[in-house]
Amino acid sequence: LAPEESTRLALIQQMLADGKPHAAIAHLDAIKTKSERAELLRAHGLRQTGRAAQAQVIYEQLTTSCVSGHAYRGLGLIASNAGNLPEALRYLKAASSTLPTEHTIRNDYGYVLMQAGQHDTALHEFLTAVELAPDYRQAAHNRSLLRYQQGDTALAEAFAKQFGIVADELQQ
Repeated sequence: LAPEESTRLALIQQMLADGKPHAAIAHLDAIKTKSERAELLRAHGLRQTGRAAQAQVIYEQLTTSCVSGHAYRGLGLIASNAGNLPEALRYLKAASSTLPTEHTIRNDYGYVLMQAGQHDTALHEFLTAVELAPDYRQAAHNRSLLRYQQGDTALAEAFAKQFGIVADELQQ
């Protein structure tokens, strides 16, 4: 990508991270680029605005591209939100295999594994996510949640304390 286009896409990605998916889509429409990265951001925006079917079409087209790992993650999140755990597991496993050092994917995969009752594998994914990105609080929260689900309150609270998760957060 040209530096100017790359900068624009970075700003659009930040809009998505800041919870402004409608604005992100509007900016994508304005720059009229069809790069794989731009299409991935469009799919993320569509998913975040409740247009999962449209996002799914784009994600599926991107599964054979250079952004395939992120496309598989998007498909996994759509399946998870629809309550289709087997499909979510399949897509998130593909995402994790494609991008094994992406902490957000490892966390998402762990969460779906936890929902599916595969606690040991979920724990591995959460630990990996935390080691890859020590400041990624979502994985720390999920690991504590897993320990609570397993009935190990003391370990859940010890881990939460280690990562600075306060009592109010832990209660939630």
